[in-house]
Amino acid sequence: MKISVFTPTKDRLDWLMRAMLSVVAQSHEDWEWIVLDNSDEPYFPDGVLSEDPRIRYHWEPCDGVADACTKALALCTGSVCTFLGDDDRLAPQALERVAEAFTQWPDLRWLYAATELRNPAESVICHRGHIPFSLPELRKWYYLGGAVYWRKSLTERLGGYQKSYDGAADYDLYLKFAEDSVPLWIPEVLYLYTDWAGTDSRVRAANQLAKTQEIAARG
Repeated sequence: MKISVFTPTKDRLDWLMRAMLSVVAQSHEDWEWIVLDNSDEPYFPDGVLSEDPRIRYHWEPCDGVADACTKALALCTGSVCTFLGDDDRLAPQALERVAEAFTQWPDLRWLYAATELRNPAESVICHRGHIPFSLPELRKWYYLGGAVYWRKSLTERLGGYQKSYDGAADYDLYLKFAEDSVPLWIPEVLYLYTDWAGTDSRVRAANQLAKTQEIAARG
């Protein structure tokens, strides 16, 4: 099973290279990593990030994070997709666990697993996505974390990231998933989130909160 991991990035080359190490270290080998560089100037003018053919680098200016995610998702060719922040990492067994789940349950549309939040010194702060699924709870706040995987056919049917919710477009998208179907929950840490001063959740905290509240208010 081919899994597409996509990462929009802008002016964070050092973090991106760390994220890459977590992707190439995956125990599941049938994957592709789509890197969409939204920087003013491309990281790699020759269009090549790595000699590994599974890593596809693309430079294109974008109008915000939601637009970058939409364009990156459109480049994915795997049957299952997931977002990876350029300053985050996948646990080594992440793609293997996900491939096993989608293979075991052919009708499964999406799933989520636990996310571990760490500071730059690698100390554990807390966890997200560590509780069983609840649609009423998800309508109140975004608790899923980063380890969300879905069949690409799901976004082809429901649509992708909405620019009007830029800052919390992932919450909007995953809430649409939840209203469509019940996910599988894997109570295992598959995503490592880095909580640092430059993360989008801190830099654009006010906007993210406002958009999250707007989405939650839809009921």
